[in-house]
Amino acid sequence: MCAASDFEAAEDHFGHALADVYSLYELAKQPPSDKAARRTALEASEEGRIVLAVAWARTFNSHELIEVSRAADLYSDYYTELYGVLAWRPRSDFTTNHDGEGRHAFYDSLLAGKPVLDTLQKAVAALVAIT
Repeated sequence: MCAASDFEAAEDHFGHALADVYSLYELAKQPPSDKAARRTALEASEEGRIVLAVAWARTFNSHELIEVSRAADLYSDYYTELYGVLAWRPRSDFTTNHDGEGRHAFYDSLLAGKPVLDTLQKAVAALVAIT
């Protein structure tokens, strides 16, 4: 995503990154992992709750989940080739769905309006920590 030459390419890379994060999430669910212990571990940290929010959000069309922020409105810890930052859209822009065992609330508080790259990096770090 950092090397994308336009926002359409960055959005495509986002779709792949979202699939990769979900694959890591699924890998973390494999034995000997205990479902209750894993969920407790994820809910115990902000990064873990980001994982749960990303896992919930990936069921939607990836291009509906993100938007390009105004250049002065949002900053990322990651430098890209583009002037602007991909950000998670507010949930109300793509669904009113409340399913997902409360994960939509994690999306609202931890992803909506935040830089995509920063939050995905936190999710990956949390998944690596529990696998």
